[in-house]
Amino acid sequence: MSFIKTPAKAGCGGGPSLSQVQVVVRSRPIFDQENAENSVLDINEPAGEIVVGLEKAFAFDGCFSGDATQESIYKSVAADLLSDFASKVDHNATILAYGPTGTGKTYTMLGGQKGEQQQGIIPRALVDLFAKADPETDSIGISFFEIFNEKVYDLLSCSNFKVPMILKEVRGSFQVPGLTLKWIENVDDAAKLLDQGQKVRAIGSTATNENSSRSHAIFRITLARTDSMTSERKEAKLSLVDLAGSESVKRTNAVGDRLMEANNINRGLLALGSCISDLCSRKPHIPFRNSTLTKVLRGKETSRQKGVRF
Repeated sequence: MSFIKTPAKAGCGGGPSLSQVQVVVRSRPIFDQENAENSVLDINEPAGEIVVGLEKAFAFDGCFSGDATQESIYKSVAADLLSDFASKVDHNATILAYGPTGTGKTYTMLGGQKGEQQQGIIPRALVDLFAKADPETDSIGISFFEIFNEKVYDLLSCSNFKVPMILKEVRGSFQVPGLTLKWIENVDDAAKLLDQGQKVRAIGSTATNENSSRSHAIFRITLARTDSMTSERKEAKLSLVDLAGSESVKRTNAVGDRLMEANNINRGLLALGSCISDLCSRKPHIPFRNSTLTKVLRGKETSRQKGVRF
């Protein structure tokens, strides 16, 4: 599983360099039913390097073995980015968990059920942000939505029915009119919204994962700050994304609805990969229009934008 985050100093999987994108890899532990002797990965955490099959080396901005704690992952992947985001409020930022189905993306982003030690990036980021925010000048808002079969669904909607929302382009930026944005007062309020959205997210069973996420879920935090002297208000958005896992249809035995879901999942991930690759190559044109996922993650083209700009 990989983390992809912006803004950052990185080489998009090729070792550290100046870039908008940073790639960090986390290996999950070996399951009981798996044979540890068949592992083909040799992880060198200090060097940020992974050797596959004892012969092919890949360099990243960081890498972690299956023994890494949730706390160490947060501190390495998200803590500095959140501090910069909260202190300046002058750019959007994104962290994505990306990888095949069953590699622990949801666990890493949201966490497990066994107390604070298992909290993932999203709940830890919320605690961190409220600790840094000034209640006199700052307001924090939450949106939570998913992309399922290339359509956007509001996970915080009060409706009893899941109705796809319209994706509208406004001055080069794609927006979702009517998407719920709830302004909250504390971490507990945010945690309730996170839990509310998770309960209605699209989940399904495949041959490789009994509880497979069938949608890309975007938990978006809006930080608004009002200058106490001038009353000027500025906003920035932090998108924390639990991507659905890339799938081999042959391995998952997907048919019918599951096959359609898999095709749409892979379509969005392929488009995202192309955009990230072109960003790293500093190409003048980024093909963000190729999927709903890349449209909603595209940042506004302004002079203050430092996040992903597809």
